[in-house]
Amino acid sequence: SKNYDYLIDCTWGHYGNMENVIYEASLLLKIQKLSNIDDALTFVDGNLCSLYPTQDEDIYTLSSVLYTPLKVSNNAKELEDYIHNIANSDYVQRQGEKMIEHIETYYPKFRQSWKLFDYQISIKTKPINESADRSCSVVQSGCKIFVHSGKIDTIFYAAERIIKIISG
Repeated sequence: SKNYDYLIDCTWGHYGNMENVIYEASLLLKIQKLSNIDDALTFVDGNLCSLYPTQDEDIYTLSSVLYTPLKVSNNAKELEDYIHNIANSDYVQRQGEKMIEHIETYYPKFRQSWKLFDYQISIKTKPINESADRSCSVVQSGCKIFVHSGKIDTIFYAAERIIKIISG
């Protein structure tokens, strides 16, 4: 019932589909450490994997370039329905096992140091291009401002751009 000057959309295209992006249903394993390991591991420049700490000191996440992506679409709503239908399925369990096998290629004693704790499936929004572009874009269309930030550290750039737009 109130009027506002601007709508700032930071939903990564879930308010309304964005142009030139794809949406990716993504699996992330939550794993619990069984030993005194406190380091993150990220293998880069290829179809590799990553083991990264969370705010809970015993829980890390495991992702895999090969097995984290479950399905790609140009429609976020389609993927929301897809995620709802595959949650707790054998397919998700098999993909999770493939992720563990994938990291064992580089970390053979993985199962001795870690155990599966939980998993999450979310939707990533990615620009359509040939690289893994994680830049930040802030685009104004009338009174709507659309923010697509590739990584958390780009929020400062996005905030600066939004303040400039609003300040005129």
